[in-house]
Amino acid sequence: MKKEDPIKEAVEKGKAEKKPTIVEFTGPWCSSCFAQDDIIESVQGTLNDVIVAKIDVEEHPEAAGKHDIISLPALLIFDLDGRLVLRSTGKVVEIEEIISYISLEK
Repeated sequence: MKKEDPIKEAVEKGKAEKKPTIVEFTGPWCSSCFAQDDIIESVQGTLNDVIVAKIDVEEHPEAAGKHDIISLPALLIFDLDGRLVLRSTGKVVEIEEIISYISLEK
């Protein structure tokens, strides 16, 4: 049985609902991921019109590999049409930067 692609599912949902999509790659051993998680939750609280998918790289190594995620935390932000507008790996992305990319797409 073929595994579903959680990133594709999230982006398709965002396109269907006309919302930007944030894909957050994380791992249980990644301490910086906890900080990124808090920021993503703040973004969700500030902007209701966003789809968020949290991908555990241990549960979905194929998704991380497909998007060349080699260090965590990692974020992908897709616009309303499913185009990648931000790819960040190995650093925490601050709330202002995330919101600026999302706000550009509205």
